[in-house]
Amino acid sequence: MRKGKGKRRGDGKRSREKELRRLVGSGQLEAAEALLRPRLGAEPDPDALRWLGAIEFRRERHAQALDAFGAAFALSPSAELRGLSAQTLLAMGSSAVADREAQAAIAMDDATVQAWIVRARVAEKDQRPEDALDHWRQAHALAPDLSTVWGPLALALADCCAWDEVDELRQRLRRDLEKARRTKRRPAFDPTVALYLGMTPEDVRLVAELWFQTEAIASSSSPSSSRSRPRVAFMSPRLDAHPNGLLLQSVLRALGEHFELTVIDWASREDDVASRIRERAVHHVNLEGRSTQSSLEALCALDLDLLVDLGGFMAGQRLSLLAGRPARRTLHYLGSPNTMGGYVDTRLSAFDWNPPDQDAYFTEPLLRWRGPLVAVDELPAVPASDPPPRPAGSGPLFCNLASGYRLGRRSFERWMAVLQDQPESRLWLARGTKARRAHLRVAAEQAGVDPERIFFDYEGPLTGEYPMRAADAWLDGVEIGAGTSGILCAWAGVPVVTSPGPTPWSRTGAAVVSAAGGEPASDDSAYIRLARSPGPAPRRDASLFDVGVFAQRFGAVLARAARNSG
Repeated sequence: MRKGKGKRRGDGKRSREKELRRLVGSGQLEAAEALLRPRLGAEPDPDALRWLGAIEFRRERHAQALDAFGAAFALSPSAELRGLSAQTLLAMGSSAVADREAQAAIAMDDATVQAWIVRARVAEKDQRPEDALDHWRQAHALAPDLSTVWGPLALALADCCAWDEVDELRQRLRRDLEKARRTKRRPAFDPTVALYLGMTPEDVRLVAELWFQTEAIASSSSPSSSRSRPRVAFMSPRLDAHPNGLLLQSVLRALGEHFELTVIDWASREDDVASRIRERAVHHVNLEGRSTQSSLEALCALDLDLLVDLGGFMAGQRLSLLAGRPARRTLHYLGSPNTMGGYVDTRLSAFDWNPPDQDAYFTEPLLRWRGPLVAVDELPAVPASDPPPRPAGSGPLFCNLASGYRLGRRSFERWMAVLQDQPESRLWLARGTKARRAHLRVAAEQAGVDPERIFFDYEGPLTGEYPMRAADAWLDGVEIGAGTSGILCAWAGVPVVTSPGPTPWSRTGAAVVSAAGGEPASDDSAYIRLARSPGPAPRRDASLFDVGVFAQRFGAVLARAARNSG
């Protein structure tokens, strides 16, 4: 008899756990808390406190979540609870404390997956890619079926150019995506991961749409407005010397006469670019440390005609703010070359970047103009001094100093074909990780190229010294084209060898080269021929640097969008 009652109690507990998991996972937090309430009386049990912490974490009330996890740990210490506390501390921005808490969890039980995930995230934030990869590998070894680990692990492997392992994980992610499509849940990876891992534009669009469809934020946009000077806000996690800030500063200077401008950020560093951007706007709103609800209230109070998102799916983005529709019309510009999947009403673009035959890759309609996607005239000055020393050797020196995850197998094969075509030439790449250097040296040997012709000796930003000045040309990638790096090359007078690809993100380098007065190659063989004579340096009188003409076109598009808002 007692055995039967015990079994029924066990079945009831499993049933409650399953229902709580469903409610919290689907964002029904009030219902989940109501189910917990009877267990949160005078003597709450540790499991109830753990679930309360998970609910508060989803609400972005991190201090309350940390208190709940701490109370549960005091009643029943476990490595899992320390791992959850570490995750919460990381969300609060306390990376060092989070790492220590994760290490303490691992000391209690080295199979605590969440603690390894936190350690990997901290290593990524601290720019320790080799440690991050080790931690992601450990998490994957402990939980090979945990799909939330696959994307970050694949991205870390892509950064090391471990293409065979990336291919295997890509297949897993595609299977997870198909399952997510059938069950209408959010995939375990975002569209940027899908893009960097070489998934198809159709897959990238599906990932973005599923992310948006699982948002639980109600729309809060206002009725239409008839102002003569529309209120326009530009929003990004960072508006400083990050690419978004570098590219936006000149545009704001030219638009201020025609629009009431606001800039919105929450993770910017204090530098000259951030200061200029704020000076050129009427309002600056800093959302750092504010919850989603508080942030949406602040944005709605601005009574915006247009909210222009620059963040896309970049790290640190707060997509829930876009889902809340805090302006009459939301648009995306610059940040992500892939679709926003429903998070915005419209995408601002240019015909060279996104021609009409690519419309099927986007959920949102595109509002286009003729000419470059952006124009700049205030990038950091190129030093008048000689460029940095070239790697030793004679013959042409090509370079690509972008991050490893932007370098795919096809790009490297094309670059090896260039080196084979010019036997005295050399290739200069960013230093990257030890694993990346080893993989690329092996790949060079397999392509019949002496690995000694490839140099890995640069780490740091592309501005400042503009190190690419030491090379004869920048070799653009095949899978992902040069965006900001292409613009910086043009600013520094360095030719870019590129050709447009079939996806939105493989066209960016060609679009930049065209805007700088150059001529992209048409295919692989033309790319190799172009590398023999990359052509003259980009012209400073090209449309890429004509902010006045660009601002007229861009401002007209914004004015049209404002008229059609509401």
